[in-house]
Amino acid sequence: MTSGTAAAPPTIRLFAWLLIVEAIMTALNNLVVGGRLFLGGQVSLARLSWSLIAKLGMVVCGIGFLRMRWWAPFLYFALAALTFATIHLLPVNQYTLEWYSRPWSLAAAVALPALVAMMVLRYRRQFS
Repeated sequence: MTSGTAAAPPTIRLFAWLLIVEAIMTALNNLVVGGRLFLGGQVSLARLSWSLIAKLGMVVCGIGFLRMRWWAPFLYFALAALTFATIHLLPVNQYTLEWYSRPWSLAAAVALPALVAMMVLRYRRQFS
């Protein structure tokens, strides 16, 4: 896909649309719920800001996956790694500790990037 005109494989398209929809829904949730938690002193402004920036980045990433751009996987993994890092780098609060202490949350946080890596490796030659 060096010309950039071929359509993304169905697996990539499904992932990209799920990524876009999830990121938009989560960003809206962060604005509503996160805003209330911030006003209540339960979430730091730094954590809420990073979450919104990361979600907007994931929308861009989803568009990049739909267009099979070479930078889309790099952006996805960079945002995922930075989000993992912010768990420990940004101010800790009760909400974050509760969320990341759930076993399914940690399992999903590791499993999803692994699945995306396998998908990217499968279609690596089609990214332009």
